[in-house]
Amino acid sequence: MLRPWTFVGFTGHRALPRPELIAPKLHEALQRIAAHTQSPLAALSSAASGGDTLFVEEALARGLPWVLLLPFPREHFLNARDFTPVEQARIAPLLDRAVQVHVEREGQAPGTEVERTEAFRSCSLRTVDDCDYLIAVWDGREGQPGGTADTLAYARQQKRPVVLVDALTGALSEENFPPAAPPPPPGLKPLPLDPRQGGLPSLEATREHYDRMALQHAPEARGLITRVIFLHLLASAVGLSSPIFGILGWLAMLPLVFKIGVLAHAGKLAHRQEHARTQWLRHRLIAELCRAAAGTWSLPVSERILQPVRIAALRDWQRTLQLWRLTAPPAARSLEQQRDEYLHARFDSPETGQIPYFEAQVARARSRHHTWHLVARLSTGLAIACGVAVLAKALFVLLAADAGTAQHYWWADLLKYLSLVLPLVSAAIFTWLSANDCQRRLERGTEMLAQLQAARERIRNATTWSSLERHAAETEAALLLEVLEWHSLSNYTAKAH
Repeated sequence: MLRPWTFVGFTGHRALPRPELIAPKLHEALQRIAAHTQSPLAALSSAASGGDTLFVEEALARGLPWVLLLPFPREHFLNARDFTPVEQARIAPLLDRAVQVHVEREGQAPGTEVERTEAFRSCSLRTVDDCDYLIAVWDGREGQPGGTADTLAYARQQKRPVVLVDALTGALSEENFPPAAPPPPPGLKPLPLDPRQGGLPSLEATREHYDRMALQHAPEARGLITRVIFLHLLASAVGLSSPIFGILGWLAMLPLVFKIGVLAHAGKLAHRQEHARTQWLRHRLIAELCRAAAGTWSLPVSERILQPVRIAALRDWQRTLQLWRLTAPPAARSLEQQRDEYLHARFDSPETGQIPYFEAQVARARSRHHTWHLVARLSTGLAIACGVAVLAKALFVLLAADAGTAQHYWWADLLKYLSLVLPLVSAAIFTWLSANDCQRRLERGTEMLAQLQAARERIRNATTWSSLERHAAETEAALLLEVLEWHSLSNYTAKAH
């Protein structure tokens, strides 16, 4: 299965006094980062002469996927001003090995000197923005905007972890390194690549793993919130017993002690529930991202479909899934094959299909919503009836000719007690329904079902690549926004209660 890649960016001088000294130091720097993060590495850099070239050669020699950042298109980048013929012959073959290319001035020539400088600087800053760690080969001197010193200063400002390689001596130093990551659990190696499916088997294994993890934490999180709500209800019910039933003396302290103990236990459970809920929501989000990537795997634009929707907390997984699709794509298919595979994987499949998923969600939410709303209404109605009975009894006593000798009835205290406790039962049920998101799941699930069924028909009738890509992108954006909405509301609701 997959683990998130750690993106390693690079900045360094074009002119290196001792390039033969720097190459092995780049190897050591990558080794340090790999050992510190305990994760696979991906390279991110431009392809200028000097330091960039050495970094790219080392990254490709290690088998790292390389994301290439260019200030302007390749035909303008490889010019006689910036590269000698020997350097051009050295770097040109490397450019073809990049798994992804980003061009700052897409389709534009370098332009004026100011525009040229800004393009280089924008490319350098993007390297820092998009990397998790930065390797900088620097001689300690200030330079022009967008140069190594400027890029390193920006990385320090952004608190980016940096491995600094002294361009003169080759000495290595580390800055802003986070605590070392623990070793990965066993069994996380990617599965062998199938030319027909590409990296899909590893992706499916990853989705299944996080689905299992989410299913483990979900019942715990839901069960704990139910117990917390019930314990608060129980504490309130017991606390009301002493004044209502006239318990006096030291016996009156017992319900109070019981109430304190119950509330203390509820507090401990709430702390456990917070941890279980956090784990559940994160694993569910990762599983849904993997499900979206698996469902769109057959499409040639799969890695671009989810780009418009960014999730800050899962930036590493979004980039990893995009890069995995680029490094291990499936074999080419016809439009009809890709359309049919997408329809099955994303709409109808029992494992990844969203229509069966939302149908089950709607049915479950409708059953819970209707059943417990009925119980809450009955509880409220019974509380009203008890209150009316208590009021009627009080009026009867007041109107009695000999009120001072009125007989005390135990059932009157019971009715008074129920008139106070039953509204709490109704409130607890509504709180539980809110915590489990039943109302929103019912309404939003019904809306999503209708939207998915309409999208399925549009995609079935797609006869061009552009229409298939457009409808698939709209569907995936809607599904991902639904996941984000569910995550936000679940997070807020759990904290609110």
